Amino acid sequence: MPGAVILCGRGSKRFSTCSVCHRPCATQLCDYVRRVGDVGHKKTCDAALCISCRYTPDGQQDFCPEHAKMIREDVSAPLS
Repeated sequence: MPGAVILCGRGSKRFSTCSVCHRPCATQLCDYVRRVGDVGHKKTCDAALCISCRYTPDGQQDFCPEHAKMIREDVSAPLS
């Protein structure tokens, strides 16, 4: 249907735009740790993700497709 809009929420709650599919329904942020700061503060990717676009291998952390690929490759790598 031309001009159709997909709504992912109800009421007046505002959602961020998903960085993958660009729908206005992102409720998660990518938890991939990019670096650790001087005082041990973790800096995460924080890409906005909707439930459909996130990868959640342990049921608690959410990852964007780019970092999910890195995690999958790391897990499947042979131990040396």
